[in-house]
Amino acid sequence: MNMRNTLFTLVDEGIIPIINENDTVSVEEIKFGENDTLAAQSAILWSADLLILFSDIDGMFDKNPKEFHNAVLVEEVRDIDAVRKNISIGEASSFGTGGIATKLDAAKLAYGYGISTILAHGGKPRCLEALAAGSQKGTVFLA
Repeated sequence: MNMRNTLFTLVDEGIIPIINENDTVSVEEIKFGENDTLAAQSAILWSADLLILFSDIDGMFDKNPKEFHNAVLVEEVRDIDAVRKNISIGEASSFGTGGIATKLDAAKLAYGYGISTILAHGGKPRCLEALAAGSQKGTVFLA
């Protein structure tokens, strides 16, 4: 309840909360393992309508786009379990801790609570605005 109240207070004050497990205030007792799970848990706690996960790639591909130049972006997912069977999941990048596997787990967790998820590239200029305007592609996991 403290976390929920804190988030609502921040929004009431016009602040968009950004939650990051790698923060300097992170302690062992409240670690989730990586930010994708933390984001999904936060979205559930918040009763969010949408979870947005940013990555260093444009979304979920049928195979690793950093290894295969012919990788195809999957723009819409309705069945995460079916997708897991049909894509190649590699290792996490040196930049992140979870890779696509944890993003799929987070999307599935959010899905269980009726929350859709978008996975998109977070390093592009004004990425959140571009997603809202439809000018940046990503993958939407529909709940």
